[in-house]
Amino acid sequence: MAAAEATDAVSFSDFESMDVGIQANRTRECVLQVATPVGVLDNGQVRFVQTGHAFSFGGNAFGLGKMARLRQPDAVGRSDVAATVGVGGQESVDAQLDEVERLVADAAINRRVRLHGAEYDGLRDSDDLRYAELFARPFNLAVVPFYESAISPDLNAMRLHRVSSMIGWARARGLAVKGHPLVFQNRRMVPRELLEMDHDSYWRWSERRISTLLRRFGDVVDLWDCINEPLRCTPPGTPLEAVRRAFASARAANPRGRLTLNLCPREAFSPEHRRHSIELLQRALELGTEIDVLGVQGHFGRLNAELVHNIAEGLDALGEFGLPIHLTEITFKTDGPDQSAAEERQACDVESLYTYMFSRPEMDAMIWWDLTDRHSFCDVGGLVRRDLSPKPAYDVLTDLILQRWSTDVTAEIRGGQARFRGFFGTYEIEVRLPDGSTEHGSFTLRPGDDGPLFVKVGEAL
Repeated sequence: MAAAEATDAVSFSDFESMDVGIQANRTRECVLQVATPVGVLDNGQVRFVQTGHAFSFGGNAFGLGKMARLRQPDAVGRSDVAATVGVGGQESVDAQLDEVERLVADAAINRRVRLHGAEYDGLRDSDDLRYAELFARPFNLAVVPFYESAISPDLNAMRLHRVSSMIGWARARGLAVKGHPLVFQNRRMVPRELLEMDHDSYWRWSERRISTLLRRFGDVVDLWDCINEPLRCTPPGTPLEAVRRAFASARAANPRGRLTLNLCPREAFSPEHRRHSIELLQRALELGTEIDVLGVQGHFGRLNAELVHNIAEGLDALGEFGLPIHLTEITFKTDGPDQSAAEERQACDVESLYTYMFSRPEMDAMIWWDLTDRHSFCDVGGLVRRDLSPKPAYDVLTDLILQRWSTDVTAEIRGGQARFRGFFGTYEIEVRLPDGSTEHGSFTLRPGDDGPLFVKVGEAL
């Protein structure tokens, strides 16, 4: 194991067995043919360097740009109004300006911003840069927040300047983007007025919200949590109605969007509650609901033998639906009297969980929840500490993604072919020609592609 052994750590299986699954499900043996301006290359040497994973290793990017956002906690610039969109799409610019300035005066918003600011050590710009660097190193997917309370504290307008800047940052760095969530009736996280709406008013408002977001961001957000925790936090009506209406609204707004139904840990892994999730999924699919991805949250705290058993059993049951599964919102806490021991335990749990999930064929993504301790979902549950120094778990996860599960090999070209085994993803190649010169090319190694690869190099091509 890369992580130090913790005396009470548990694992899903031995690492040798999980590595066998990883090789079977995440790599394949390949044959490459290289074409130059004068034909297929008969001999030479090729270096294969993986530049990106097909598998999604992500995290929520909620801490991104906190310093710039909090520098003026009691004011919203009028230039931000260009990104403030009325839910109904009919408000004038003057009305939006008035609404933004009314929101600024709201004591609850200002109080929340000031409390966040206290967590950020004087609002240093260097912390923004460090956070972005730490995030982008291991992750290739960024989750951005679309909570009702975050972007619609007033139900007649949307404040989208922050999510727009986060999406732009991720896209500029080649990261995929996931929006979280479209529908989530958590009583602690929605405006009070939304909780007081009757059934029909709620769904009219939600359907306008979904339509606005999907039409505005459909081309730049790759994946959406369409509905979050439908059994635990059910909107007005039944869980089945909520799932069907949320997905139907999203499909109508953007038929090409990829949509996730996201279950909480209890809904997915608790034996006494999982049957209700199975019944909900079965019925929704029977009625024609188009679910692209099944998400299951990973707020685990710490692994233990019973939890490991329930996770494996839950994934077996949910895997029967044949949908890609994303493990979302992964958290392991590092609280306790011995901080060093707690951090080593977190590292062991991270290595065990990620290795097991990566070995399972139905898994398509793993998403960590809160990079830093500064605002972690659970007690000191970040991968890096409050001072932004990496914990052992951050180093372990980075090593898994960028080293152990990444390909960098050199192969000889014999008879016009070079053979190698690689992880699925994007590659750059450096071809050394018989005369000692080099050429470069690129390709993508995709799951399900069994044929030989063909790459052209050289300026004439």
